[in-house]
Amino acid sequence: HSPIDIRIIFEGIAIIAIWCYTRYSSNQKLILYGFIISAFTQSVLAILQCFKLISSNHEFFTVTGSFNNPGPLAAYIVLVLPLLILFKQQTKSSVSKVVALSVLTIFSIVLILTKSRAAVFSLLCSIVLYLSNTNVKSHVINKLTLFKKFILTLGILSILLLLYQLRPDSANARIRIWIVCFQMIKDAPLFGVGTNGFASSYMTAQTEYLKTASALFRISADDVIHPFNEVLLMLCEQGVVGLLIWGVFFVLVYHYLWRIFKNNKSPLFLSAVIYLFLAQFSYPSAITDIKIVFICILACGLGRV
Repeated sequence: HSPIDIRIIFEGIAIIAIWCYTRYSSNQKLILYGFIISAFTQSVLAILQCFKLISSNHEFFTVTGSFNNPGPLAAYIVLVLPLLILFKQQTKSSVSKVVALSVLTIFSIVLILTKSRAAVFSLLCSIVLYLSNTNVKSHVINKLTLFKKFILTLGILSILLLLYQLRPDSANARIRIWIVCFQMIKDAPLFGVGTNGFASSYMTAQTEYLKTASALFRISADDVIHPFNEVLLMLCEQGVVGLLIWGVFFVLVYHYLWRIFKNNKSPLFLSAVIYLFLAQFSYPSAITDIKIVFICILACGLGRV
């Protein structure tokens, strides 16, 4: 596999064009509100699928929206969800509050229907971040006794355990995939195996690892086209050099977004944080719709919408 792929070049050009248009557009609010409408439409589709009024796009999953499985649907909704805070901040009428609350309720219902652990975990992390950097912190957290803080911590840990227990086989399978990924990184640490080279190289690495793996691992071994972790994917395909290049870009962007968030509590930073957590347990960069939303949110965030 060559480190240069013509499709990646065209995709990069498209992303730059979307970034530039959104970054300097005078209609940034309309763009973000459009994502809310889009996520709401996806939610309506999911609810209709839940009641068997329309069919899903996967034979094993009832709820998928217009995506091919529940994971991308949940990721799309949870990425857009903080924009409701922006909508509430900028439209202070009582009607807008009712609309925001209603849409939030529908989003929450659909998230439950998808049973996406990565989406729920990402949302919880963003909520903790938001509460710890607003006035809520001084009014609520400071009033908690040591016992209440212990109960709160226990509750959070219980939620994490529940997320794991929802589909333990799936969680364990991802851990085994990550183990093989580390072997791939060890074999090509600097420049990786090349763009789009993960799938074929993974099978070779897995075959080698199975020679000394446990019986359980050998039984559960399967074809894998994505490691369910964007950082590991970058390390496998582009190596440490590629990760450092992208890392510098993201550190600069997120640092600037964090400064804006500290000053005006813009919820766009929360969407960016959600994407980061999604990227550790899923494949958001492989879904075009999610990638577009993410790029536009970054562009609008830097534009201080």
